[in-house]
Amino acid sequence: MPTKQEVFPQHGWFFTSPWDAPARRRGDALGLRRAADRFAEALAPGLTNGTRDARWVSILAWCIKTSHEPWNRAEGGDLKTRDAQRGRYAWLRPLELLWVARTLHFDESSEGRQLPGRRRVAPWLRGLLVDREWEPRFGLSEAQFRRYRQVGAYGIYRTIFRRVPGFTKNGAGARDGWTPDDGIHQLARIVVAAIPQGARPSEDWMEERSKWAVWTDRQDEWWMLKGWPNWDSLGRSTFVPTPADDCSPLENEDERKALRSLLFADASRRTQVARVLSESDAATHTGLCEDLAKARALQATPDAALLRALPAFTRLADGGMEVTRRLWELIGASTQGPHLSVTDAAGDKQLGDALERLRDAAAAWGSHVDAGGHGDDAATALARASLAARSTSDAVTALVKHHESFGGGLRWFRLRRDRIEPLLPQDVGRASDYGFRLWSLCRMASQCGIPNLKHALTAAQTRESDLKNEEEEEAA
Repeated sequence: MPTKQEVFPQHGWFFTSPWDAPARRRGDALGLRRAADRFAEALAPGLTNGTRDARWVSILAWCIKTSHEPWNRAEGGDLKTRDAQRGRYAWLRPLELLWVARTLHFDESSEGRQLPGRRRVAPWLRGLLVDREWEPRFGLSEAQFRRYRQVGAYGIYRTIFRRVPGFTKNGAGARDGWTPDDGIHQLARIVVAAIPQGARPSEDWMEERSKWAVWTDRQDEWWMLKGWPNWDSLGRSTFVPTPADDCSPLENEDERKALRSLLFADASRRTQVARVLSESDAATHTGLCEDLAKARALQATPDAALLRALPAFTRLADGGMEVTRRLWELIGASTQGPHLSVTDAAGDKQLGDALERLRDAAAAWGSHVDAGGHGDDAATALARASLAARSTSDAVTALVKHHESFGGGLRWFRLRRDRIEPLLPQDVGRASDYGFRLWSLCRMASQCGIPNLKHALTAAQTRESDLKNEEEEEAA
């Protein structure tokens, strides 16, 4: 490690190019996110679409345990208050970022791993280890460093630590997301054992009389100089976040068993759903939803009635997103300027086929709602608008108007007279389909040792429209 003088030089830093603009997300294009979240909670409570690597659960458990005593000595307080939580996270955040740096340092194949902030941490790491120069906050701007609480690893996985029993607690016995419970202590011991002896955090500071107030807003410096000065020591490490394409069981048997007992206990809903998916031979996401809707193991649960609506809802949502994305492609390819006429859109065969599939899905959703099944205002509005359209042009207009009225997040386009005008740059990233955490659930269950999920992992990422497009390409 560099010396204190080398790490904290006595001169200022000047940035001659602007930071990247924050990512812009298209969000909830059809206004179906609330309903999708209800289904997701019924299938995979405590998870999110981002909680897809069980190894991060172990690493963060270690981060929570390791940072708890320094925070307690420096600040402490009632973690029910926002100020105390903000101060608590300030001691956790450097450990998250050091694990990102550690992964980049030890593993040349880190591409594809879940490493929030890697674009900033990578040049920071080069400056530290190659040029012996160091930037504060791991190279993040003040705003990025502050936002890391939402977009960093803890922000992605905090739902697990707050909602899954066994990880955290507080004085009243509820889970606060910060105070280590038995599960965190167990995982932290496993992580410590996986770190080489010479690269483990120092405990020398515990014997010192430290003026903790000095380290307010400088927690990253404290970890680099006192708490974990040897974080980059001793060669290559295999105990790092796993590659996205690796869905095999975690190689550390103790870790695998501990995580399975916490995340996939026999009686948990996550385990029930994982077992249904492991027995499914469905080829698509919709097929998995159909198997879940009729699974005996889920029929006796309080969410059985809700889950019966799952296949109809996912077909409607997928159909609406297929039409929305095709409209966006046509706008980008338009020679009329930065807009597209409704008439020209209606003349596109691929869009017409997608609208027919949406109409079929709308009819199925309408039949389900009419039969007294679960309904949703936005989903029902989309279905009714699609069924009421008397022509392809009417169907295009109905979809655009629905997007304007119900869409959440950034709007993609708007209707002005008979023209569809874009509201976002054409190169903004594609929006994903509405999902229910099925891929995340399958991957984490597989990492924890639940067998036979390889097929479900592939199906969870395959939509019916993907198969239809492949069939059309082969026929052509």
